[in-house]
Amino acid sequence: MLRRTERRWVAVAMLLAGLVLLGAGLLVGWVGLDNADKISSVIGATMGVLGVAGAALGALRARSLRADSTSPSSSAVESAPGAVTMTAEATDDARTYQVGHGDMHIND
Repeated sequence: MLRRTERRWVAVAMLLAGLVLLGAGLLVGWVGLDNADKISSVIGATMGVLGVAGAALGALRARSLRADSTSPSSSAVESAPGAVTMTAEATDDARTYQVGHGDMHIND
């Protein structure tokens, strides 16, 4: 089941998709099918170039982040995916239980 914020984003995406479809229909009716085809080709090419540029920027950013995380100053535990670091201190007769992943069952 989707959470409230996820449902909100789905509703916004559906609204935007509906507006784009409405705009495309109005464009075809206003300028004619041939001109609408030319305009949509230019829009599609522009979006393709922007998509490639965004992918390249994302790859460069990920590469720089990966280079930063593998510097000699960082430990292998900190850069490992899904790594969990926990600290605890027990005094007197106290017991400390820690679980990094999964469930903890006591006295079952």
